[in-house]
Amino acid sequence: MKDTSLTVVKGFLEKHLMDQRPIVLAISGGPDSMALLKLMMAVKQFFPFLDLHVAHVDHGFRDDSADEAKQLKNLIDLPFHATCLDPSKQTGNLEEWAREQRYHFFAQVAQKINAQAVMVAHHLGDQAETVLKRVLEGAQLVKLGSLAPQTLINGVKIWRPLLNLQKKELQAWMSQKAFNDPMNRDPKYLRARMRETILPNLETQFGKRIDGSLGRLAMRSQDLKSYLDRRIAPYFKALKQGEIDFTPFYPLEKVEVTHFLSELANSYGRTLTHSQLETLFSLLASKAVKKQVESGNFIFRCHLGYLCVDKVTDLCYHPA
Repeated sequence: MKDTSLTVVKGFLEKHLMDQRPIVLAISGGPDSMALLKLMMAVKQFFPFLDLHVAHVDHGFRDDSADEAKQLKNLIDLPFHATCLDPSKQTGNLEEWAREQRYHFFAQVAQKINAQAVMVAHHLGDQAETVLKRVLEGAQLVKLGSLAPQTLINGVKIWRPLLNLQKKELQAWMSQKAFNDPMNRDPKYLRARMRETILPNLETQFGKRIDGSLGRLAMRSQDLKSYLDRRIAPYFKALKQGEIDFTPFYPLEKVEVTHFLSELANSYGRTLTHSQLETLFSLLASKAVKKQVESGNFIFRCHLGYLCVDKVTDLCYHPA
């Protein structure tokens, strides 16, 4: 298993390495990230030019986290970039806030040293948790594969070389000096409940592991998104000043149009609900006359197969 993990990481780098710019390793000090660190140090035998930096975020949730950060810095013989968060500034969901702060810091470090990517230690178990959570939340099919091998967050590439590896496959690379954050097992946090209770119970009921199946669902979701992104390119090309004429595209393909509407709303900083997407598609497909759907301070107007998006209710142009 040890050689398998190293082979996987080596193959990932052969595919994604662009040049000799630095790579930032997001290291929490937990078993998974420490396994990633050891793997990356070992893979340097194949890529001796690798310039590795470490980024560590002390969330400030526990009294001993500052001491752990110091121990981690002394343990790792690499350029070490660290920050400490102030939990008193937290707003909204704690887990989401912490995630946003982490990736904001990772982006700062990457931009400072002109890194080609930030590498994180998400593995197949993390992918399974994310997919199941999104399924139960009613996410769109194209949103189920959010943990992609390569993605862009805050303008910086995020690499996840371990996504196809089960945690047990990383055991040989896990350090005895890793820190075990009790928050990762605290049932008041959804991620901990998914990891410690929900997924194990489902596997008990099914009588087999389900992380592989959920991981494949994530990959198919990513494939679907890539396909639909290509299919809706003509829609965006036809979009002019917040308005698009759908009539050249009739008969409309629902899966394409709803994906376009969702991506269009995202470009305006909005999220359309399932009900809103269904309504908009119906209005466009039927060439409804002067109908609209509101999302925050944006109005999506439909008229005879045209769609117009505007922030000002009274000034949207209506085609004759």
